[in-house]
Amino acid sequence: MKPQEYAAPKSVLRVRVAATVSGLIAIVLGGVVHGQFTHRWGGGADVAAAAAVLDRFPEAFGVWRRESDDPMDGDVLDTLQCSNYVRRTYLNSETSEKVRVAVIVGPAGPTAVHTPEICYSSRAFAIDQSRTKQSIKSDAALHMFWKTVFKSRQPGGPRLIAYYGWSDGSAWEASEMPRYQFGGSPFLYKIQLAGEPLMDLNGEQRDLCYRFLEDLIDSGWATSVSN
Repeated sequence: MKPQEYAAPKSVLRVRVAATVSGLIAIVLGGVVHGQFTHRWGGGADVAAAAAVLDRFPEAFGVWRRESDDPMDGDVLDTLQCSNYVRRTYLNSETSEKVRVAVIVGPAGPTAVHTPEICYSSRAFAIDQSRTKQSIKSDAALHMFWKTVFKSRQPGGPRLIAYYGWSDGSAWEASEMPRYQFGGSPFLYKIQLAGEPLMDLNGEQRDLCYRFLEDLIDSGWATSVSN
């Protein structure tokens, strides 16, 4: 006897077709979203203009003078996918204090996810004080930055104060979720700086990184990212 062929009910077929169509829609939408996040279909001119802003990063402003340029490793550049960067050590001409600063511009995704908490805590430092938001006001805007304090894992080792924030061409922000907040931006700036805190004559800890950012904003460059 010839085996009887099984014919799926029409309702089952409709469910299968609907599931297939839904899957295809999800794939297409996923590709569109990824394309928007990576700007696969444009944004080249915007990124080029944003990258050129870093060519104008000042070598001297306020009490700060460039001491050295510190190139990034090729592997780091590949990971960050940055279109341009500045990485320097600045010297305070009044106190001889030093601040190390890095400013990058590139795609929002990789630019948003690398923070000092990940970088320093994976090496010789541990978090001593969790990050807090710090504000600096300019004539044009209110800028917000994250501040984190680290301590050395070695007894008697140095402490570090680190600041960082992002900008998509407007005021600097201490974003809680920068990857999502700036995901639709064609480019993203990130600034990160660190220095060892020193004590003044009154025994008060000087926050040299905050002073650096104040002077940088007063110089006008920090607001030029929106021009």
